Amino acid sequence: MDRFWIAALCCIAAHAAVINGVVLDSSTGRPLARALVARRPVEGAGSKAASTRANRSGQFSFTVSGGMYLLRASRAGFAPFQYGHKEWKSASR
Repeated sequence: MDRFWIAALCCIAAHAAVINGVVLDSSTGRPLARALVARRPVEGAGSKAASTRANRSGQFSFTVSGGMYLLRASRAGFAPFQYGHKEWKSASR
């Protein structure tokens, strides 16, 4: 019976993931505390959008189920940025 529970827990854990990162000022490399980081699933992924604030070190983290997500960071005084941008005015890849 114990083997069943271990296998079940492994299967549940395999479907969860963590997205984490750091929001930095691109010109100085300094962390941007309190930046708003929004997570949005790609169409058809069936997950919900969520957002969080970066901590004092600019770090953020999301626990997610499997799928594809778009991440967007914004903070007052800075242009918004979406993961995959090469320049602030270009499209994401």
